[in-house]
Amino acid sequence: VRDESGASKALGGDMALESEPSPFGDGVVSADKTAGEANVSIRDCAFTGQTPGYGVSSSNYVAADLIDIEMTGCEIADWGWGVVAFGSGGEIAIEATGNGFLGNGGFFYADAALTGVQNASANYWGATDPAVLAASILGAVDYTPWLGGGTDLMPGFAGDYSELWVDDDGAQVGGGRIAEAIGLVSGSTVHLMEGAFTAPAQIVIDRDMNLEGA
Repeated sequence: VRDESGASKALGGDMALESEPSPFGDGVVSADKTAGEANVSIRDCAFTGQTPGYGVSSSNYVAADLIDIEMTGCEIADWGWGVVAFGSGGEIAIEATGNGFLGNGGFFYADAALTGVQNASANYWGATDPAVLAASILGAVDYTPWLGGGTDLMPGFAGDYSELWVDDDGAQVGGGRIAEAIGLVSGSTVHLMEGAFTAPAQIVIDRDMNLEGA
């Protein structure tokens, strides 16, 4: 699926896409080459791919514009990179949550030319080891907390929020990392990895849960 119009697009409705060899070798490509901001919504989809190739990739060539991508409930599997955002002149804002990234060579790449932070909290990356995530998520990406698994809906993905992991690596969007995880966890455990956390003066725990240190 490739779009270079810069217009708003929506993908969803239990859509499955399996990549065939092509000049691009990518799943969903959003490239803004004309004036006007673009909003892209990707929901409840499955993208199974090839290496090398990108599951979801975006390039913005118009300096005054913004590509805004929202992705949730998707399974992105077997790509060279799960998600990439290239700095080609304009800005890109990706919000990806509740997705499953499985068997990808790299998980998320955000070009250093982009000034904003990409929000990829609450996804399952195929691993829970913080060292694996730190090595496979490059650039200004907020990926904490992350999930420990989920359910393949064939197509689509339902994240399991019963256990979340929090680390001090990566960028951060919004409030504190620990408070974010407490607000998302569903009935079980937040695992705190070893690190230095900047937190509000008071963290409110408003549900039954376990808070476990490394």
